[in-house]
Amino acid sequence: MSLLRPHLRRWLAAAALVGLSALVPASAQELSQGLVGFSSGSNDPILIESETLVVQDGGKVATFSGSVVVQQNETKLTTNELKVYYDGDTTGGGRQRIKRIEADGNVFVTNQDQTASGDHAIFDMATEVVTMLGNVELTQNGNAVRGDKLVVNLKTKESRVETSSGKPGRVQGLFLPGSNKDKPKTGKN
Repeated sequence: MSLLRPHLRRWLAAAALVGLSALVPASAQELSQGLVGFSSGSNDPILIESETLVVQDGGKVATFSGSVVVQQNETKLTTNELKVYYDGDTTGGGRQRIKRIEADGNVFVTNQDQTASGDHAIFDMATEVVTMLGNVELTQNGNAVRGDKLVVNLKTKESRVETSSGKPGRVQGLFLPGSNKDKPKTGKN
């Protein structure tokens, strides 16, 4: 039993790291809410499922891999691998702080009628900037925006979609007039 206790403690610490900080503050604009609807101020539970979890205390990283699913309320993130980089001690009940979260491979986020997808996503906790890279697509009520890179600054509430330099193509947007007419306002804007 004593051999399992440190492993269980590490697993719980890693899960708590993701749960306590969640992924972003709740005050982001509507575009970013669809991408990162997890709330740092929420007391709602966060469920993380994966095929494996490896915690490297020396490197201060917890890696969830294999069909990763993160769920909090109506927001769901799926990816091939989720890495949580942290500061602090995971033993003895020490306090941890998440520095960065990276989702790699088939990143897909849903929140009600909003979706965001891409190849890779980085959540920088200190700067409150979310970056999604590779085949980025945002959708809501039939509207869609596509590009190679999405950057959302949660402090300034600015969202930017762009193409990679040196790569052919342009940012594409498809907007359907009246697609939000019958949608009630949620007060989250």
